Amino acid sequence: MNVVAGKDNPQAGRAASAHWMRKFQQALATPGWQRLLLSGEGLCDLPPPRMAALRDRLGECCATVTAVICLRHPLRWRISQTQQMLKLGSTIEAEIRRLSRPGHYQRMVEKIEAVFERGNVRILIFEELQAHPQGLVAGFIDTLGLRPGFPATLRAPDRNASMSLTASLVLDRLNREVPMFVGGRMNPHRSLHVERVLRRIPGPKFQLDAGQVACFRQAVEADRDWARARFGREVWQDLPASAPATVTPPRHLGPLLAMGRLAGRLVP
Repeated sequence: MNVVAGKDNPQAGRAASAHWMRKFQQALATPGWQRLLLSGEGLCDLPPPRMAALRDRLGECCATVTAVICLRHPLRWRISQTQQMLKLGSTIEAEIRRLSRPGHYQRMVEKIEAVFERGNVRILIFEELQAHPQGLVAGFIDTLGLRPGFPATLRAPDRNASMSLTASLVLDRLNREVPMFVGGRMNPHRSLHVERVLRRIPGPKFQLDAGQVACFRQAVEADRDWARARFGREVWQDLPASAPATVTPPRHLGPLLAMGRLAGRLVP
C-alpha cells in the first residue's frame, strides 16, 4: 500500500503501480531516445532479486545500464529518514533503533554493486551537487555528463514535503497510541485525510534532540569512515557532526493529538 500517496487499500496500490508501469513502458517505446534516467530513492531499498529484474529489463532496451547512488550527510539522511517513516506509521524511537546500526551506506552500496557490478555504479555526494552554481539538478546532470540536450524529466506529484517539529511529534504520538495498521489492514480509527492536515501544522523545522542524535553517532562516524576510505578523501568534513537540540515541544501538542484521534474516527 502506498500510504504516502493516499493509497490505503491493496487495489488502489496495485492501480498506482500499474499506472507507473505504463509510463515506464511508454518511455521505453518512445523512438529516438539515447538516454533514459529512472529516478527514485526507493530503488535503493529493493531486494537484490527485484533489483536484478529491473536491471535485466533495462538491459533489453539499453546498451549500458548504470546505477547512480547519491549519498547525503549520514546524520542529515537519518533525520530525514526518521521523519519520512513517521508518515508511514513508524515512531521516532523505533527509527532511532533501526538507523543506529553502523554500516548502512556500505551495505547499500555493496548490494547495488553486487547486482550491477562495480564498474557500472556511480556514487555522488548530495552536498557537492548542491554547491553547483545552477543548483542541485544541474549539478547532477553535469556530473553525469548528460548535457547537452538532456530532455525534460517526468516527475510524480510531490507528496513528501517536510513536516514541522510539532507535526512530527503529533504523528509520533499518534503512531504509538493508535497504530496505522492492525492485522495487516489500515486501522479504521486512522484517517489519511486527517493526517495530511496534521502534517501542515506550522512550527520550527523538524530535528532530533541532542540525546537522540547521540544514539546515531557511532553509525554516522562509520558511514563517514567508509566514505573516506572509498573516495580516498575526506567527505562531509565541513558539516556538523550533530544536529542542534530541538525546542521544547509545544503545550498544545496534547489537544492537537486528541483532535486527530477524534477526527480519525469521524473521517474515513
